[in-house]
Amino acid sequence: MSTEPQGIAVSGGTVYWGAFSVLKGTVSIQSAPYTGGSVTTVCTLSGPSTVKDLLIDSGNLYFTSPTSGVHVCSLSATPPTTAGVFYPDKNTPTGLASDGTNLYWTENTKAGAILKCALGASCATATTLAAGVKNPEGIAVSTSNVYVTSSAGKSVSVFHN
Repeated sequence: MSTEPQGIAVSGGTVYWGAFSVLKGTVSIQSAPYTGGSVTTVCTLSGPSTVKDLLIDSGNLYFTSPTSGVHVCSLSATPPTTAGVFYPDKNTPTGLASDGTNLYWTENTKAGAILKCALGASCATATTLAAGVKNPEGIAVSTSNVYVTSSAGKSVSVFHN
């Protein structure tokens, strides 16, 4: 196989995943009906990268690339486009979550952080909800809290949204 699947999301009968090309060192976001069918390229990411997490909200597909930031693709764009940079985060962004208004993500470093920004095509300035969270990975949100897993702290933490 010349591509490695990375990250996964399901929405409206379609499954989406990142496809890392081992030979080219590039990423594309692929989709297919979850009942089976043709694979379609949703968008591409130029330059060497990988995909950690995917999330679909408000007609967009968001994904984290630990080496280049948080990216966004419109699900209605045809033909496939190059993924836009939602937020150019160089601090190893990993997990993604949404409350329908904001996009939340983790920065998986020793001095990690939890950030958020309004959903859309890009984020000029992210809000830091918590800093100094050692190696945060998974993230989920409720109406009032953000929940984060940490591999370094072997814990689940709760932060007010």
